[in-house]
Amino acid sequence: AASSIQNAALRTDQEKMVIQQEAAQRAGKNNGATSVGSYDLNILFSTAGAKRILLWTGFADTSFGGELENTMNAIKQYVPDASFERTATSSASEFAARLAASDIFIMPEQELIPNLSSLGATFTPALTSFIQNGKTMIVLDHIELGATTFLRGTGLLDISVLSAYEFTAVVHDPASPLVKDLPSTFYAMNGSNYHSSSNGKKIVREQNSSYNMVTQRDIGAGRVIYIGMDFYSYNNDMARLLANAVVSSIAPFVSTTPASGVVAPAGSQEIAVTFSARNLQGGEYRNSITINNNDPLRNPKKLSVV
Repeated sequence: AASSIQNAALRTDQEKMVIQQEAAQRAGKNNGATSVGSYDLNILFSTAGAKRILLWTGFADTSFGGELENTMNAIKQYVPDASFERTATSSASEFAARLAASDIFIMPEQELIPNLSSLGATFTPALTSFIQNGKTMIVLDHIELGATTFLRGTGLLDISVLSAYEFTAVVHDPASPLVKDLPSTFYAMNGSNYHSSSNGKKIVREQNSSYNMVTQRDIGAGRVIYIGMDFYSYNNDMARLLANAVVSSIAPFVSTTPASGVVAPAGSQEIAVTFSARNLQGGEYRNSITINNNDPLRNPKKLSVV
């Protein structure tokens, strides 16, 4: 049964040291010591919370001290009421059903496969609907393997990884809620990348090249966020960044009532628009209201809101 993370036993320093030594032997594409979080995967997947996160884990490193466990620990560090579910399905219908019960979808690094673009294409309809209806997809990666190619397969955000290792990260868009409480510069540890994007907004950049390290694209009422970090190693700033992406993505800040209806020819209908700051951190938020209709000249009709 699901329980509170506060009731779970923390790892001891000795346990963390043993896991670090084991992880060093299977480091794969990473160098140096891995970070080891306070909780193991079994505990993280068994705890309850209001913020429902679905992770696709088919080719992720699910070992102790691996990127998946570190990703979840980083979120829990600042979002204690996050709850996690996982799937490795390749079925579009099953994936859509799992998404329907989630607030956020995370594609963690998939280091055990070079290309998942076909899976991304399979899941595109479900993800497009999920995002347009105000939800969020977060993709994490180091080099251009499974997670980045999955994203490319969806066509939802264009990312090309240019270099990968460790970098000094610089906040590029200080108004973004993703960088709340982050210093203007911070260290992005081993397992990070910088990249280019033809259709995404630069949120965090690499200091020397000025290329993107965190990129966001708004689609409908939701968003796609690409973080060029796999969380093989992470620090408090990286954990804060990922947690901000989760917290700022819980619910759209604008809603309409009614959400649909029928208007007679030459008629009209009033729509109530509600703005809510619940679950949002301080910052500037932008969204749009999309009106789908049968007008061949103005369908859809989009209204920007700030």
